[in-house]
Amino acid sequence: MGEGAAAGMSGFISQLTTGITSDILWTEIGKAAPFLIAIFVVAVGYRLVRKLVKSGSKLKANI
Repeated sequence: MGEGAAAGMSGFISQLTTGITSDILWTEIGKAAPFLIAIFVVAVGYRLVRKLVKSGSKLKANI
């Protein structure tokens, strides 16, 4: 088991280093960028709305 796992790992590493170039990496990052930006916008918006609701519930009416 140890010898097969080592050969498998070295094979995986050699495929990884020969298969990924900077062009391929940036192409994939470019494909994922709109999704990541959308997640970021939703997360920031959720945090702001939650903060506003939390602070709004603590306000006291001056009558």
